[in-house]
Amino acid sequence: EKIDNYELGLKSQFLDNRVTFNLAAFYYKYKGIQALIGSNDPLTGAAIVLYINAGDPRTYGLEGELSARLTDNLEVRLGASYLDTKIIANPAFSADGRVLNGNRLAQAPEFSGNAIVRYTVPMADNGDLTFQADGRWQSFVYSGVDNDPAEKVDGYGIANLRVSWKSAEGHYGLEAFVDNVFDKQPPLMYQNNVLNANTDVSTYDTLGRFYWARVGVKF
Repeated sequence: EKIDNYELGLKSQFLDNRVTFNLAAFYYKYKGIQALIGSNDPLTGAAIVLYINAGDPRTYGLEGELSARLTDNLEVRLGASYLDTKIIANPAFSADGRVLNGNRLAQAPEFSGNAIVRYTVPMADNGDLTFQADGRWQSFVYSGVDNDPAEKVDGYGIANLRVSWKSAEGHYGLEAFVDNVFDKQPPLMYQNNVLNANTDVSTYDTLGRFYWARVGVKF
């Protein structure tokens, strides 16, 4: 597997360095990319995973990041990306019965984004209290390079909340988190398990909402 990588980027700061904006454009050309696909044992029908040579894909896209300290206590970070992928392979070649040429790469959302909003409350000798909300979103992806419709993962978003306290001297800290606030459980991937049918699909789920806390001490 080989890859030629071309990138062009911009990094900038303005408004007394309170705002940072970065932008990058890229183009990747693969040769002989190796990929995993879900399939079935032709004798037993059991689900198996195979390594295949998925041709010579090309990928291009844009990534942007914006970070702004709106006040001394309020910070906002935004990120977004666009990704176009296409497998270039012999039109006669198929994987698990599906032609690869023209397909999207696996786990490659066309659009994705993330955001963080963080607010810090200074408490003088009592340290700092920080509140944060963050999240991420992505458009649909396919679980495999064969782009099996039964293995398509719809777009989804995840939101998180956290609050933290740090002592004035920085020796002690407390943090509490709620991850996946709205209890979304999008699948990480699907795997079609039945030969020549789309009726028996394994789902590998993400975690639902969960809570956790952390205590830190620095000596």
